[in-house]
Amino acid sequence: MCIRDRLECALGYYPFLPQEKSSTREVTYWEMLDRITHTLNPKIEGDFSPKFKDFIAKCLDKNKETRINSKDLLDHPFLKGYEKINVTKI
Repeated sequence: MCIRDRLECALGYYPFLPQEKSSTREVTYWEMLDRITHTLNPKIEGDFSPKFKDFIAKCLDKNKETRINSKDLLDHPFLKGYEKINVTKI
């Protein structure tokens, strides 16, 4: 599951849809790809922890010069907070 999918689960809607979220028109793969690559990242609003918001924002950074690397991402406080949870028993 990628970060975009996690954000969709958290928000309850696909984060790269046009403003008219209530639109029932299906979006093609190419339209989604275009929106992901050419629009600003969605604003992460809602009752989420600051650590979660920061983690998602860092993952969605499109600038390769400022984007967090995988090692630092694994050390992010959001993930570290779940380090001792045994996910095989969930």
